[in-house]
Amino acid sequence: ETALRSSLESVEQEARGVSEEAAVELARAMEQMDSVRARLQGKDEELQTLQQRFREEEALLAADAASLREHSAAALAALAEEKDAALASLQDSGVALAALGAEKAALRAQSQEGEAALVALRAEKDAALASLCALEERVAELLEQ
Repeated sequence: ETALRSSLESVEQEARGVSEEAAVELARAMEQMDSVRARLQGKDEELQTLQQRFREEEALLAADAASLREHSAAALAALAEEKDAALASLQDSGVALAALGAEKAALRAQSQEGEAALVALRAEKDAALASLCALEERVAELLEQ
């Protein structure tokens, strides 16, 4: 019985030692788990902050894109108006150029008519001079007789 008791006490002491070691290991594991849990909580908070910043940046980008679309539409409308005005001006210039061409042709015709009239007047002058010379010769003949 003494041997049994002694063996039982020895097993109890060993069990206490193992139990104490297990308690220490359990405490260490709990500390590590708390540390990991704290780091995870920090990472969760960091993730939430990053997600919030992402949402804010996304909203800013969406606003910038909308603004850019508005400005682009306004610029395109202004360019379309400028193009239409330039086309109208070009058409007006074409009409004016055609009118100038017609006026130039009319002036050429008048110039040709004036030249023809001048040639006719010169011919008449030459004929009148010839006639005058003939008359002068006739007057000179008549005076000699």
